[in-house]
Amino acid sequence: MNQRATPTFKPPSPEQVTDHLRRCAPRVSRAWVTQLPLILLLVAAGMTLFAQNALTAILPWLILIGVVAYAVIRVRHVRTIQSRVMRISEWTQLEQHERATRAIWKMLPVVQMMPELHGRLVALMAHNLDRLTAWPAAEVAYDYLIQRMPADHPGSIQLQLQRTVLQLFNDELTSADTNLRKLRPLAMEMSASPISATYHYAALLQQVSTFHYADAVAENKDELVDRLRPLGVEAGHGYALMAWSCYQLSLREPESTTWMQQARDWWHKATLLLSTQKLLARQDELKALAAQIAYKAQSQDEQVVEEIVEQNTAQDLEEVHQLLDDQVILEPESHEQPIQTPEKPSPSLLDLVQSVEPPAVSSHEEAAQTDEAATDHDVANDDSPQDDTQVDDTQQIKEQKHD
Repeated sequence: MNQRATPTFKPPSPEQVTDHLRRCAPRVSRAWVTQLPLILLLVAAGMTLFAQNALTAILPWLILIGVVAYAVIRVRHVRTIQSRVMRISEWTQLEQHERATRAIWKMLPVVQMMPELHGRLVALMAHNLDRLTAWPAAEVAYDYLIQRMPADHPGSIQLQLQRTVLQLFNDELTSADTNLRKLRPLAMEMSASPISATYHYAALLQQVSTFHYADAVAENKDELVDRLRPLGVEAGHGYALMAWSCYQLSLREPESTTWMQQARDWWHKATLLLSTQKLLARQDELKALAAQIAYKAQSQDEQVVEEIVEQNTAQDLEEVHQLLDDQVILEPESHEQPIQTPEKPSPSLLDLVQSVEPPAVSSHEEAAQTDEAATDHDVANDDSPQDDTQVDDTQQIKEQKHD
C-alpha cells in the first residue's frame, strides 16, 4: 500500500474506515416520530371543537405555533447541513483533499438521519482517499456504497469501475480482471458516457499493469482521445499511460526513434490537461519518463539556442561583407590624376608693405611734403655743380615754407 502522509494529516486505514462507517450508518426515523407534527395538528383541531374555557381555546393555537416553529427550525437545520455538504464538495473539486476528508469524518454522525446526504458524503470520502493514494481505505468506502445500491444502477456501475481502478493500483489483478469482464457489456451499452470512458481507462491501466505495452498502443492509439473525452481533464491520466507504453517500447527497440516521439506527443497531451506533479502523484513509475522527456527538452532548447546564435552570427557577417562590397562598387576605379587646383603663392614682403595704408595727413602737411619731394627730386636730378648761393637760396625758401 502506497499511502501519502503529511506532517499534519495521515489518511485513515481500512480498519478505521470500516469502524467509522459502521458506527455512523444511516438510520431511519420511526413512523410515529415523522408523523408527530401531523398528530399534534389533529389534536389541536379536535380541541377547538370542545373548547369550553379560555385555556382550551388557546391551547390549540399554542400547539399550532409549536409545530410551525419546529418545522422552521428543522428546515434551517437541514439547510445548514446541506450547505456544509456543498462546501465539502467544493473543497473536493478544489483538490483540498485533506481538508475535505477531515470535514467528512466529522459530518458522518450528523447526517445519520439523512440517507441521501450520508451516501453522498461516503462517495466524496472515497474520492478524496483515492486522491490521497490511500487506495485500500478508498476501496472500503466504494464497497460500502456498492453493497447498498442495485447492481445494474448506473451509479453502481460507475462505482464498481472506480473500485476496479483501485484494485489495479493495489495489484489485485485477478479481482480487477473479473470485474472488467463482468462490466464490459454494461459499459459498452453506454457509449460516449463517463461510464464507458472509465471502463476504457481501466482496461488500458490493466494492460499497462500486466506489461502488455504493444497491445495497449495498438488498441488505443487511434481512438483513445475520443474514448476518454467524457472524463474531462482526468483523461490526462490515460494519455500518460499511453506515453508510458510508448516509452517502454522505445527501450525495447532503441534503434527506433518513432516510439520515443510518440511518447513525447502523448505526454504533451497529458500535461496540457494535468500538471506533471498530479500525474506523478497518481503513478510514481512515470517519474522515469518525465525525467527523460525533461532532459530531452532541455537538450533541444540548448541546441535551438546555439543554432539561433550561429544563424545570427552568419547573418551579421554576411551583412558586413555586403556593405564592404557596396563600398568597393561605389568607389571610382579610373587611374587618371585628379585635377589639382593651383595654390596661391604666399605673399611677398613687398606686397605686405604695400598693403599697409599710410597714416592720414592734413592738406597743409601734404602740400609741404609734395614741394619738398619735388625740390629733392630736382636737386637729385641736377648733374651740374651748384654754387653756395643757390644752396643758400634753396635753404631759405624751405625755411620760409616751413614757417
